[in-house]
Amino acid sequence: MSEIEKNLGKGTTSYETNVIQFPEHNILNISENQIKGNFGENYVSYILSKYCLVRPVASGTDIGIDLYCELILNREPFLHFWVQVKTCKAVSIKQDSASYQFKTSHLQYWYRQPVPVFAFLVPVNWPKNPSKIYVVNITEYLIREGIPTSDTKTLTSNLIIEPENNESLEKFLYEIVPITHAIKKITDGIVAPIPVLSPQYERKYVIGFTKKYVMRILNTIRTTAAFASLDLLKQEEKILN
Repeated sequence: MSEIEKNLGKGTTSYETNVIQFPEHNILNISENQIKGNFGENYVSYILSKYCLVRPVASGTDIGIDLYCELILNREPFLHFWVQVKTCKAVSIKQDSASYQFKTSHLQYWYRQPVPVFAFLVPVNWPKNPSKIYVVNITEYLIREGIPTSDTKTLTSNLIIEPENNESLEKFLYEIVPITHAIKKITDGIVAPIPVLSPQYERKYVIGFTKKYVMRILNTIRTTAAFASLDLLKQEEKILN
């Protein structure tokens, strides 16, 4: 036997008698809520992916949005919307609706976003797939009611999506999302038709929101007319010169 083999034998014996024991409290534990939350986000992403391009928010950068979604219509990208998924025990289910207590700081953040934001409340009966997903139209509520003055606000769902029923999902995507886009424009003082992919002779508008934002609308009309008139005059001057 060579010297190397003898040393290897000694080293092996020494290694076997010095096994490191790790204390049990150092083992990483994943809570049930974390598992359910992960399942809920991926399940909603799967459901929406039938009709949308869905981009999950990267881990560590989630400050109130879980999914960036882009609706696809006739194989063309159409409208964007964002989704926050809630699956924990704080989701309260009552008959055909669900509610959740949101932090006002999150509501303020969602109000400032450039596209509609929806909360998907997912009752997770692990490991079964949920039969219903409850949707809260965050953007519509904030535009209609304003930002709460309390630290938290409980909001109730106003739509149910049944994953096995494409009709309910299509209603959300092709009706609720476009309508909410039109509602959001009113906060900028713009009364715009409900968006469609291809221009149509008949246009539809949302009602019930203009009174609260009438001053913004009038200001938009005034400034648009003023700048348009100024621009026309400048164009005329260029032509004459």
